[in-house]
Amino acid sequence: MKLSHSLTALNEAALQQAEASLGLNFPESYRQFLLNSNGGRLEDWRFGYDPDLAPEGYSFEEDAIEVSEFFGIGESTPSQQVANLLTQAKACHHALAAQGKHLPESWIWIARTADDDELFLSLSGPEAGSIYLLHARDEFFEEDFDELFDSKGQLEYPEDLKLSSDFQRFMHSASPA
Repeated sequence: MKLSHSLTALNEAALQQAEASLGLNFPESYRQFLLNSNGGRLEDWRFGYDPDLAPEGYSFEEDAIEVSEFFGIGESTPSQQVANLLTQAKACHHALAAQGKHLPESWIWIARTADDDELFLSLSGPEAGSIYLLHARDEFFEEDFDELFDSKGQLEYPEDLKLSSDFQRFMHSASPA
């Protein structure tokens, strides 16, 4: 799998500075991904659930997720058009907080799908390294989306949104479309 339009290569010092600015540490597999590619665009690559997490009736052929962009660290040129992880990481948190809804603080937004859904990476706690899918773009104002949150605005069942227990495992699920 080759990412196009990747941002300028990162070194360890820049990666550590990014982690410090977020106040969280990236899992090793995600750190290696950023050091090797620093985000970028994908065309025609699909990703799936960990087999033990797939919902009943799930079929990779019919239900796989087409990731269109992994965010990088740094500024992109007009020709790259890759989002900056440091500005995007908490963007969904702020948008939802304005509506009284809250995602787990340890989640950062790391990618978007071809359908403009969001992929999150958990950075701490027992779920550190796990990948989650939120259909926020399509369902932002629909009742189904509201049902994801309890009466206090907390995400009620995050395990239902979990795609993978590990970033590297998620990346290995990729297949050309």
